[in-house]
Amino acid sequence: RELDLLEEERCLNDSVVDFMLRLVVNVMAPAHLRDDLHVTSTFFYQKLTSGGAANGEEGWLNVKGWTRTIDGGMLAQRFIVVPVNEKN
Repeated sequence: RELDLLEEERCLNDSVVDFMLRLVVNVMAPAHLRDDLHVTSTFFYQKLTSGGAANGEEGWLNVKGWTRTIDGGMLAQRFIVVPVNEKN
């Protein structure tokens, strides 16, 4: 199904975007950068801004459990990539 989304004039879904970002990081990013880089899924931004979150603190309450496996937490990362897929 996802392969059909790669045809002309089709929108990419979240699974394709997430896969491509992981592939780029794993294949193209220099090894020394990978430890300093965290790429969230496309669902992270949706969840961050959901539930009428009026500010960053309220949004963080929506996603704080998503980052518990990152050593030192998300803010310990030097680079954070948050992809936004508006037309998913």
